[in-house]
Amino acid sequence: MTRRVMHAFDVIYVGFLLGHGGDALQMLSLADEMQRRGARVKIIVPAGEHSATFKTRCDVLGILCERTDLLATGMYESRQRVRSLVRLFRS
Repeated sequence: MTRRVMHAFDVIYVGFLLGHGGDALQMLSLADEMQRRGARVKIIVPAGEHSATFKTRCDVLGILCERTDLLATGMYESRQRVRSLVRLFRS
């Protein structure tokens, strides 16, 4: 029987962002400051091609960043799929 290890986080940011604008930088700054204060921080962003740069920035700062297909985003529309969000929040 395998045990699933659960990681506890103090703060989880969910970013409906493309990863290169002001919202992304602000979230990254907030996460960095919270982590410096001792919080366990995780950021979840859409797995689109633009979020790869954001993940690289997180990696440099040592902030855990998960890219997921459960979040939808686009340059002109970010309509979410309810089932995908439920799956994300349950995980």
